[in-house]
Amino acid sequence: MAARHANRRPNEPRERGGLTRRSMGLERRHLPLVLACLVALLACSLARAQSRSLTESFPEQGVQLELPRTYKWLPVQPNEPWVVLQWINPELAIPSRLQVVRIDYVRDAGPPMPDENGELPEPASPVINSWSRYCTQALPRWTTSVLEVGEPQGKFKAREYELLPSKPNGERGWAYVWDSRSTRTYALLGWTTDLQFEAERKDWRATARKFVISEPEPDPRTEEWRRFYKGRPRFKDAQYRIRVRAGLRGNWKHEDTENYIVVYNTKDQPLVSRIARDLESMRTTFLEFFPPDAEMTSVSTVRLCADRREYLDFGGQDWTEGYWSADTQELVLYDSTQREKAKRTDNSDTFRVLYHEAFHQFIHHSAGRLAPHSWFDEGFGDYFGGAIVKGGKLFNVGLNSWREPTISKALENKDFTPWREIIWYERDDFYGKRTGHAYAQAWSMVYFLNESSVVRRHTTWSEILPRYFAELKDAWANELGVLRGDGNLEDDFLFREAQKRARGRAVQAGFDGVQLEELEAAWLEFMGSLSKK
Repeated sequence: MAARHANRRPNEPRERGGLTRRSMGLERRHLPLVLACLVALLACSLARAQSRSLTESFPEQGVQLELPRTYKWLPVQPNEPWVVLQWINPELAIPSRLQVVRIDYVRDAGPPMPDENGELPEPASPVINSWSRYCTQALPRWTTSVLEVGEPQGKFKAREYELLPSKPNGERGWAYVWDSRSTRTYALLGWTTDLQFEAERKDWRATARKFVISEPEPDPRTEEWRRFYKGRPRFKDAQYRIRVRAGLRGNWKHEDTENYIVVYNTKDQPLVSRIARDLESMRTTFLEFFPPDAEMTSVSTVRLCADRREYLDFGGQDWTEGYWSADTQELVLYDSTQREKAKRTDNSDTFRVLYHEAFHQFIHHSAGRLAPHSWFDEGFGDYFGGAIVKGGKLFNVGLNSWREPTISKALENKDFTPWREIIWYERDDFYGKRTGHAYAQAWSMVYFLNESSVVRRHTTWSEILPRYFAELKDAWANELGVLRGDGNLEDDFLFREAQKRARGRAVQAGFDGVQLEELEAAWLEFMGSLSKK
């Protein structure tokens, strides 16, 4: 699984394991909110008595359904292969989720063929072409039981299911499945908590009763978008942009730049326009700092959620302000602008997160999809988090107000990690029990190496960062060549070991000839002078 880089708040704990986004996307941090759930259930029951359903049609998916008006459309993660539509009920303390799964039928692959040595490859998982296989592979921690046989729709047979976690955790699922083994399977999936289940299932069943299946149709907007991009060749990778635009619904809009597509759900158009401008400005800066070996043709997606609640619903962790995911190829953040009457509008946090995550997004491609050591990766992310952009150019890089107080206090207490240790930290070492301190120290190290006049005058120290990055690219290119030549690109263990070796060579090259104790002493003196200003 590719790395996911999150912009954490200062002194926050380590990011936990990923959620099963293909299922419910609920998080256990919500489960203690029992009292809030009970209050929300009462409020929701009153709202149901007064609300009506909303009919929505999705001809490109071949479905039409009626949803409770309390439900709000939510984007699907871009790399999700089966969930094609989803909504949440934001009026509940713990939002319920309703999803449409579409499984097109394909034949099973034939028996595997032996390789040139006569050996059979490892058996692959059977292709997902039915509801039962979807449950086995996409929902392995859930057990299903049939509640009743439903009303068929033509050649589609129907069944209603209850889904329970293998280990009780306060969560519960529901499904209504229409199956035509020769064409496709549709499933309406509902996810909520035990306390909310019975009330929510009434709405889900009502939606299932009016779920209409038809033959999927081509999206009529696609040809219009093709013509749009054909006349604007400066926008790279039209097909990618069209796929992103096809996934937008409701209030979500988009804005194209040469190297990015910004999708957003905020009414603050000046904010979106500045984000688009600054992204291109920062990319120019990144190219100067980290020149790639070949032209970068990839288009990057930046997703700006309306607010923190939507960010969390989409997949953000509650101790983060934004994240870049190599799995989904998206930079995700939210409009955190502080808008108060009689006070100056403050959107500095939004841009601090944007610049930080934009660096991760860029370095992923520039370094050949290899993440550097975390001190370098997160340190530079936070370094650029202090960027000041004016007139379309990087004007200056200031102190990062999220990190400077933390590292100043740590250094005052002589509470820091020696350089000879932290420069070798792999991801699990860096994101340990003291992640906030690790972030702050990484920022201070990169800030020192970039901004200290002592470093600039030193012939060896001034080359640490560029030497590290140059060797990282070269070493990784060599490691990839070996993996490819040996046919081991798909071996996860060997792939990770090759990444670790490449990073190790980068540290050796970057700090070759450097007396680390001397460098550390200069860093301590530099940071001490900052705290006195």
